[in-house]
Amino acid sequence: NDEESYNHNGNESVDVNEMNQELLDQVKANAFSAARLSFLNRASHLISQIDDLMKDDDVDDEETEEEEKDDATKNIRSNVDPMAIQNVRNTLQQRVDSIQRGLKYAVSAEILVKPLESSHPDLVALAAGTLYHGKIRSSDLWQILAYMTVEFPTHACFSPWSILCPPQQSEQNGTLFPPEPIVKAVEQFCAEAHTDSSIICDTNGDEEIPTSIHDHYYGYSVIEPREANDVLSQAFARLDNLGDRSSIVKLEEQLDELKSKQDSLSSQIRDLEDEMGGRDHSKYGTDGELYSLRDSCHSVQEGKYDYEVCIFGRAQQKDHGQKSGTSLGNWKGIRIDEETGVRALEWTNGAKCWNGPHRSATVFVTCGAENKILSAEEPDTCRYVLEMESYIACDDDHKQRHGL
Repeated sequence: NDEESYNHNGNESVDVNEMNQELLDQVKANAFSAARLSFLNRASHLISQIDDLMKDDDVDDEETEEEEKDDATKNIRSNVDPMAIQNVRNTLQQRVDSIQRGLKYAVSAEILVKPLESSHPDLVALAAGTLYHGKIRSSDLWQILAYMTVEFPTHACFSPWSILCPPQQSEQNGTLFPPEPIVKAVEQFCAEAHTDSSIICDTNGDEEIPTSIHDHYYGYSVIEPREANDVLSQAFARLDNLGDRSSIVKLEEQLDELKSKQDSLSSQIRDLEDEMGGRDHSKYGTDGELYSLRDSCHSVQEGKYDYEVCIFGRAQQKDHGQKSGTSLGNWKGIRIDEETGVRALEWTNGAKCWNGPHRSATVFVTCGAENKILSAEEPDTCRYVLEMESYIACDDDHKQRHGL
C-alpha cells in the first residue's frame, strides 16, 4: 500500500511515497536521464498542442480574443492531416509511457541493488544476467558504462551525445576498452543521434507539429532488444547453445498441460466426493440413506407451535403459521443406536435458553412408507425430541430385527 509506511533496515518507519520520490528525484538528476527528460518535456508540449488542435468548437459566443484563437486553431487544423498527427500523438504517448516505466524500474532497481553493493560476485552475476535475459544491445551497454566514467556538465540541459560521441577508447590493464566491435556499433549510433544541445534543450521548439517522430527525436533513442548480429549476441552464443532450449520449452508446455488436467480432475473428484457425502462418505449416512432426503424439510404442529427440521440445514420452533421462529440448532449429523438400530438425526447449538443450555433437537426415525414427522415434545429444558417415519429406516437390519 503506497499510503503505508514500513520499517527500513530496523530503523524508524519510512514513508514509502516519500522514499520513492527521493529515489525518483535522484534518478532524474542523473546525467543518464537528461535526454529522456528533455523528450518528456517536448512530448508533453506536443501532445497538449495536438489535443487542443483536435477539439471541436462547441461554443459560438466567445470573447473576441478567444474567437481569434479559435480562428488560428482552425487555420492550423486545415493545414494538417488529422490521421498523421493522431499517429504522431500515439507514437509520442507510447514513448512517454516507456520512459515513465523506465523511471519506475530505475527506482525499484535502486532499492533492490542497494543491499548488494558490498557483494561484488552478486553484482557481477546480476549484471551478466541482466545483459543476457534483458537482451541489452552493445550500444546501450556502452551508454551505461560511459555514464559511469564520463564527467558531465552541471548545467540543466545538454545533449549527452555531444560529450559521448564519437566513442573514445581507453587502455585498462593493457586492454583497450570498450572493445573494437562495440566501438563500431556505437559509431553507427552516434551517426544517427542528435549531438546539438540546442535541439534537445529547446523544450517547446518549433510550434509546427511534426508529421512523424523519428528515432533520436529530442535526444531520445527507442530501446530495442539486441539482434542476432549484435556483438553481445555473439558473446552469449555459447550460453544459448548449452542445451536444446526448444525441447525444454516443449516439455514445460506438456507439464503445464498435464497440471491443468490434474487440477480439472481434482476439482471433479472433489465435486463427486461432496455429492457422495465427503471423502469418507459419512455425510449421507452409513448406507447413503440421507441422499434422497438431502436439503428437504419436514414439519409437524404440536399445540400452538410448528416444529420444522431441515436435513443439512437447521431446526426451528415457530408460532403456528409463521415463517420464522426460534432456532433449535444446526445440522450435526446422523447416528445409529447399535442396540436398537434406530436412526437419530441431530441438530445442536440452537438459541440459548434463559439460564439454560443451547437448544437442540433429535429426530428418531422409524420405518414408514412416507417421510413425515409424527410428534414433537420437550422432555428436558430446551431439548426437543421428535418422532419421524421414513423409508430410510426400512433397511435389512430392520427386516432382521422384526423377522420380516
